[in-house]
Amino acid sequence: MISDASIAVINTCGFIDEAKKQSVDTILEAIKSKKEGKLEKVIVMGCLSERYPNDLAKEIPEVDRFFGSNDVPMIVSELGAIISMNYWEIVSSPRLNILRT
Repeated sequence: MISDASIAVINTCGFIDEAKKQSVDTILEAIKSKKEGKLEKVIVMGCLSERYPNDLAKEIPEVDRFFGSNDVPMIVSELGAIISMNYWEIVSSPRLNILRT
């Protein structure tokens, strides 16, 4: 799915150990795609980035922005867009949300 997008918005979990590991693995996968030129931006949101923003920013500085669980309007603002289902296609899985124009 990442290969079809220009921006990855990764929704993370910060409470369940296995979900934290999956979240970090997904972030690292997206960073790899960004380094390969397949993605322009990697944005991380959710409980993990809400609970550990400083640690994540220090350990994974390649992430463009970190947001909390309820920061969707700020994410959209960061992307410079207006929420509209006619404008954005939202592709999602349990650990990854991708916005495509």
